[in-house]
Amino acid sequence: VQKAAVAGVPFVGGVSAASSLAAELAGELGLTVIGFLRDDSFNVYAGDHRLSPGPGG
Repeated sequence: VQKAAVAGVPFVGGVSAASSLAAELAGELGLTVIGFLRDDSFNVYAGDHRLSPGPGG
């Protein structure tokens, strides 16, 4: 999360869960953290204000 913030990357995603520290830090830094990324689902740990439902959602 720290490297993403320094690089100016607004979104960080992964296939597993984000740690509580990563989620907390991302919230403080204004980043969006997404975990458990799958074809049709994901969990948002921080920064959900950047997301909106897609068509039909």
